Amino acid sequence: MVCQTLGALHVYGSLHILTATPLSGSNAVLLLMSSDNVTVNGNARGAACVFPFLYRGTPTYSCTAVNYDKLWCSTTPNYDQDRLWGECLSYACVFPFLYRGTPTYSCTAVNYDRLWCSTTPNYDQDRLWGECLSYGERSDDTLPPL
Repeated sequence: MVCQTLGALHVYGSLHILTATPLSGSNAVLLLMSSDNVTVNGNARGAACVFPFLYRGTPTYSCTAVNYDKLWCSTTPNYDQDRLWGECLSYACVFPFLYRGTPTYSCTAVNYDRLWCSTTPNYDQDRLWGECLSYGERSDDTLPPL
C-alpha cells in the first residue's frame, strides 16, 4: 500500500489532490481527489480504467452503470474477452471527520475490514462514507452481467 503524508493527512493509493476547500464553520477540508482512474472493488481492484474499452461489442468511452448498480469500467481494452473490471471512484473524503465523537485525520479501518473515510465532516450525524484506495486486495470478483 502506498501512503503519502500531506500535513496531518495520509493519502492511501496513487492520488492527486485536485482541490482542497475549507468548509465554512469548521476545521474540515473537502478534498477532491483524482485517482488516475484507479478502480475500487471488482476483480481488478486497484488497476486503472482503460478507455475506450469494448463491452458487448461496443466501444465505451467512460465509466458506465450498464448492467451494474454502480459506475464501473474495464481495466483492459476488451472487457468482452478479458472480463477484468473495477468500480470507478466517485466520491471525495473530508478530513478531519468526526467519528464516534473523535476527529479523524486519515482513512481508518476501525469497525470495517478495509480503509474508509467520511464524505462529510460529521460521520456520526450523516453516516456517509466511501472506501479509500488500497492496492493488492480484491474484494468482489463478481462480474457485471453480459
